This record gives sequence, C-alpha cells and structure tokens, in this order.
Amino acid sequence: MRNHNNIFVLSEVSAKGWRYPCRHACWSLLGYYSTLARAEATLRAYASALAEDDEPCREESVLGFQIVERSVDRGLYFISGRSYTPDGQLFSESLTSNEGGMEFTGREPADIRFHQGDIVEVLHGGYAELGIVQSPPPDKAYWAAKKQEYADWFMDDTDDCYLVFFLGEGDTHWHPQCYDVFSPSKPVSPALERKLRDKLTEMQTYFGYNKH
Repeated sequence: MRNHNNIFVLSEVSAKGWRYPCRHACWSLLGYYSTLARAEATLRAYASALAEDDEPCREESVLGFQIVERSVDRGLYFISGRSYTPDGQLFSESLTSNEGGMEFTGREPADIRFHQGDIVEVLHGGYAELGIVQSPPPDKAYWAAKKQEYADWFMDDTDDCYLVFFLGEGDTHWHPQCYDVFSPSKPVSPALERKLRDKLTEMQTYFGYNKH
C-alpha cells in the first residue's frame, strides 16, 4: 500500500573500525522525504560530494546508503526498502510491504545479487558482520512451482530474505532482508575467506542445510 502518508528515510550506512569480521554499524540520518525521487536526489548529491573529498579522515568504511519507506499515521509499517552503493547506484530493493497482508511472489533472477558461497557484509543488531550466503531469496519460478503444488501457498515480506551463516560456534544462521546485505566494504583476507567457507561446509554437514 502506497499513498501520500508515507515517508522516505535516507541514511548513510558505515562500519566503524577496520577489523573484520564484525564491526559496529552506524546509520547517519540524511533526511526525511515525501517522495523517493527527492530522497534519491539528495543521495546522489551526497555521494558525489563524498567522492570528491580527497581528505575524508574517516574512521569507518562506507557500505552504502539505505532509503526505507515507512507509513505515517497508521502504525510504523514497513512499505519498502532500498540499498545503494557508495557511489549512489541502486543495489537492491525490497518491495513487499508488511502492511495489509501483501504477498511476496518471488524475485526476478536478475534482482538476486548474491548466491550460495558469496561472502557478504550484513547489517544486523547494530553490527556489520561478514557472512557467507547459503540461500538467496526465492525467485519467481520457485513461487510458481509452489503455487501449482499447493493452491494456498503464500509468502510474505519475511520470505524475501537471504539465509547467511556467520563465524562462531553452533548454528549461526541469520535471515537478513535484501536491503541489509552488501558487498564487503573492504578486501577480505584469504584466511578469513577460508574460515567462512569452512563454516558453510560445517553448517551443511552437521546442521542439515541443503548443499544445493
């Protein structure tokens, strides 16, 4: 559901500190806007100014930007979420609202940025943490097949997410929304990449996650 009572919240997203795999995330509010176009115009201007700053003196690395659309005067519903690269390019969209029982019918393959084995940087619980993808969000072919098999099959906004694993003991899985998943903001060392791939193998072997 979209109408004039929605607002678009623009934030820059960065990670403080330089040591992977887990860093504190910081959302710097850049403004509230009445339309997506106005929010994106500010984003592009800010990203351009950031790129021209030859002495940024920052203690954090920029993951990118987010524009989250929220309802006004009818509960704080999530309407849509978008992520952008540090240079202001649209990266991912989550367009299934949690207002009014909106159905998620799967993503187009071209709209799925990451796949099994990809290393990503995930926003969750106030942190930006490296993880490895086990499963991408369902695509439209999956939804169509399930709908044919089960007439009452239904997916909502919570199904439009990735399944990722973090380092640590035991089952470390998480289901981040697509606009909370970014490419790593700085290089990942071979040793750390190896640990993440070992974690993927561990989760598939001992915790029953599908290897395909």
